[in-house]
Amino acid sequence: PIFPKKIKQMKLYLLTLDLLLKKLQSLNIFGSIYSTLICFAFVLILNVISLIRYNYIDKGLWISLFKIFISAFACGVSAFLISCFGGSKLLSLLAIFVAMVVYFAMILLTKTFTKQDVERFPAGKYLAKFIK
Repeated sequence: PIFPKKIKQMKLYLLTLDLLLKKLQSLNIFGSIYSTLICFAFVLILNVISLIRYNYIDKGLWISLFKIFISAFACGVSAFLISCFGGSKLLSLLAIFVAMVVYFAMILLTKTFTKQDVERFPAGKYLAKFIK
């Protein structure tokens, strides 16, 4: 975990980044959103580094996290591609449904979960039939 001294530094970095990005004419208020995202991503990276340093995370977790990230990325791309066709409510619902299907398909294709993991889910006995 990050020590208090680093947290104070992170607040200073967030404030500086927030002020800089808000001043950009093309970003305006969205600069604050981006600076917060960047700051918390940096905090996440520092926390993960400290967890690895103190051996709280094993290496197998990284592989699972990478598979989940790839699945989430495919989910987002599919929703974005469908939303490019228009902005109607029906198309938005279709994009959400397709993104959900793509996410779960990618989870199954990347073999993120074992058969025993899936059997513990609600309706897991039915879902486990799809896992080889």
